[in-house]
Amino acid sequence: MYRKSTISVMEILEIALVAILSSNATAQSGQILDSGPIGAWDLTGYDEENTRWIGTAVLTRVSGETLTGHIDWLGSNGHCGREYVTGSYDPMIRILKMSGTRTEFSDRIVRGNYIAELSPDGSRLVNGRWSSIDPAIPGGWSGKRITFE
Repeated sequence: MYRKSTISVMEILEIALVAILSSNATAQSGQILDSGPIGAWDLTGYDEENTRWIGTAVLTRVSGETLTGHIDWLGSNGHCGREYVTGSYDPMIRILKMSGTRTEFSDRIVRGNYIAELSPDGSRLVNGRWSSIDPAIPGGWSGKRITFE
């Protein structure tokens, strides 16, 4: 059995805002401008018990280099849910750090700590690792920026 989720007006506005921000972050040549990790991301990952994970992350800037957003996760074991995150991005070394603050619609997902490197062209998150805030299984992850044309 699955839980039917509804999309609120705020979520629709958030998606539209991310689309606008992402389209502004793409130069005419197709190169990603230096917007840091702000925007929408397709994520893939795995944990040390061989569960494969896919997710969609939406990150926005709060102020300076402080970020907030959420990740919608789905595991190959059927576990799923939304994790809200806050974090920071250091543009000098291109490192993104995030921590889960709470979960919603959670079916056995927990809050995590995340770290990854933004690729030089801004299109990928690479060498990602996660560890636990709540008891969880460590793993690795990567991301590809979602661009809207």
